[in-house]
Amino acid sequence: MMKEKKIVKHVPFEDRTVELVIEEDLPNGKIKKYPWNTNRLTADFVKNRYVVLRNFIPKDIINFTMDCWKATEHKREVHNAIFKREETDITINSPKNSIGKSDGAYSSPWGIALNRYLCDKLRGVLDIDIRETYSYTRKYDRGAYLSSHRDRPACEISTTVCLDYQTDDGKPWVIWVDNSKNWVDFEDTLTMQQETQGIPNRKRESVALSLEVGDVLVYQGPNVAHWRDYLVGDYSYHIFCHFFNAEGMFSRHPRNRWTGEDTNLQSQITKYPMPLEYDGRLSRYSSQDDAPEELKKAYREFLDSYEEKEYGLRSEFSNNYGDFKEKEE
Repeated sequence: MMKEKKIVKHVPFEDRTVELVIEEDLPNGKIKKYPWNTNRLTADFVKNRYVVLRNFIPKDIINFTMDCWKATEHKREVHNAIFKREETDITINSPKNSIGKSDGAYSSPWGIALNRYLCDKLRGVLDIDIRETYSYTRKYDRGAYLSSHRDRPACEISTTVCLDYQTDDGKPWVIWVDNSKNWVDFEDTLTMQQETQGIPNRKRESVALSLEVGDVLVYQGPNVAHWRDYLVGDYSYHIFCHFFNAEGMFSRHPRNRWTGEDTNLQSQITKYPMPLEYDGRLSRYSSQDDAPEELKKAYREFLDSYEEKEYGLRSEFSNNYGDFKEKEE
């Protein structure tokens, strides 16, 4: 249970007009309340597990990013060094005819830049101490498909951004989200898919979101089931920027710590106390392969203990907002 909330001073004080409350039953039979005064956007994110920010990324940032991306496409040796053609299922149980319909890059140079940009900008509107984990850059081709899934801990707070698209109907490739329940502890992936994406479109109670270039979907990655049906179009360029809550329960997870023995790394250890930060890397510019062995080991142990629920249900750590209620006037 999240029992305290340190105020992050990026969101203006005057915008914190909503009071969220979490209650704890004490041994003496009394109830202790922990208030969280926050802004409306954060309250909606806590309650609905996602928010959409329209026109959040300016056109000049979009153009800058796409210039970097398309310049790389015209230098095949550079492109091939950064991207890989996804020859296996990038989610789980996608149709075979959809496999191999995208190029992806873990933390591309422009993905790193946009990840930092979004982290800084989101801190001005989302009343959570978000920290960068990683970004993923992906261009989808006609026939691409993403089966319904939930994300890993490094995607605790996720964003999806469309930078450019060419579709047959001239509209963005729809992303579906299902926030009808907290899916993080759901073990049966096939059943989850049947209960979400497996339902015919006209009967779905899930939400279909059309995100234009510059729009940003912010969602609780491990907790919200999300997917895309077939891409009916030539291409769709996307970057996914991921973060975690440095004041949430992941910061208290017993395995989300590491201690290196190399004295040359002591400053890094102090600066990056949690393996989850930068997705097990030393910095936004580093690779996981270059991380010290102590950090690699700590990150593996953290992921294993999270998936195996060594310290309790996954929902006790990831996006631990479920018990917060909005105070009624």
